[in-house]
Amino acid sequence: MRIRPAPTAALAAALLAGLLPAAPPARAQDYKEQFKDEIHVKGAKGPSTGVEILSESYDRVEWKGKSGPAQNKTPAEILSLSYGDEPPPYTRGMDAWKSGRWSEAVTEFRAVADAVKAGRCRRFWEARAIAHAADAERRIALKEKNPAKFLDAARSYEEAMKKDPKSPLLSMIGTGLAEARALGGDWDGGLKALDELKATAGAAGRPLWEAEAR
Repeated sequence: MRIRPAPTAALAAALLAGLLPAAPPARAQDYKEQFKDEIHVKGAKGPSTGVEILSESYDRVEWKGKSGPAQNKTPAEILSLSYGDEPPPYTRGMDAWKSGRWSEAVTEFRAVADAVKAGRCRRFWEARAIAHAADAERRIALKEKNPAKFLDAARSYEEAMKKDPKSPLLSMIGTGLAEARALGGDWDGGLKALDELKATAGAAGRPLWEAEAR
């Protein structure tokens, strides 16, 4: 007696009924160094190409070449940075953000997480995308005068800060969080966000950030 394979519909029904184990969720892939970045340091004749930027924070940039030790400088010593793995959703999100297409920007920025999970780009891209998504959400809330949406934006800002506590976008995140909390009715939360930004600015020697937080 020949055993015929179960048709697709029957397999689907079995899965739904719990008779067959579902496939495990896809595992996140690790990003592999590509050495496609570019950095231009003050005093250098031109940018260094074929490097891998290891980290970029509000107080330090670290990178390395294919050989030799890692190097680091303060942001004030860096003329320009260029990344070779900027994910397409981030690029499209920035285009929408710069054009004021806020809802489209949010959708694109949130899609960056999938690129990170697939190992196509570094993890910091997700934090930066969330920060810009939060800014777009805040602008939507401002346009609609919607307190609940301000609080949604505040939670997105907090998510971005949690993923990258030393983000180079920390000033935008801190001031945006304070405004979103305040306009959402959480005045204490808004003041707390400003106080935290002032403290960070003072410790990092960023007087402009400190002035923005006043």
